[in-house]
Amino acid sequence: MYEERDMGTICTILRRELGAYFNTPIAYVVIFVYLIISGAFYVHFGFNSQAGDLRAFFEWQPLVMALLIPALTMRLWAEERQLGTLELLMTLPVRTWQAVAGKFLAATGFLAVMLLCTLHLPFFLGWLSNPPGPDWGTVVGGYLGCLAMGMMYISIGLFASSLTRDQIVALIIGLAICVMLWLIGFPVFVTMIREFSAEVAVWVQNFSIVPHFESISRGVLDTRDLVYVVSVGGFFLLLTHLVMERRR
Repeated sequence: MYEERDMGTICTILRRELGAYFNTPIAYVVIFVYLIISGAFYVHFGFNSQAGDLRAFFEWQPLVMALLIPALTMRLWAEERQLGTLELLMTLPVRTWQAVAGKFLAATGFLAVMLLCTLHLPFFLGWLSNPPGPDWGTVVGGYLGCLAMGMMYISIGLFASSLTRDQIVALIIGLAICVMLWLIGFPVFVTMIREFSAEVAVWVQNFSIVPHFESISRGVLDTRDLVYVVSVGGFFLLLTHLVMERRR
């Protein structure tokens, strides 16, 4: 009975947040910008009709999502505080973890819509490639990797939004953390660190999303990569819960 009630509460918050996304221009702007940037990176850095894969598309997703997902999550808590609805939400019979879960799942649902808007790419590539047909194992792995990575970024953005009532400040905090997780795995940055200490370079690179996403996007499911994504995402969701619990 309690489990059904808990799920019902989460679903109510999820529907409310999804509706808020698609009732504002930000949702359509983000999807449009995502498609333009992803397509531009793909065309500029590696379009090859003979390759039959989407490596050039997937390899830039850690950066593209790091730049865009904080724009999706910046309003999730900050707007509630601006409008004064956070106090109302927290006085309702809604547990903090239910509110966090509902908002997280709503942003994840929007992320899934973003990814669905790019599904024409593998079919278009398959039509152009010789022999026809992309490597579907890589395609599926790449999209699963994008979803997992995006969920991790969402948890970071959710935490950033919980810290302030200003959406721009939440955007900046989310961007800083997400971009840092990408930057510390960038080859140029790793090479610079390696000049001082090879051990530190390895540690820093392992903390970045880049090597973990590369494995998943190739269709290689390594438990270390899954543990990384779940651990980082879970850590920031826990921080969000603690921040919001203190505001009750």
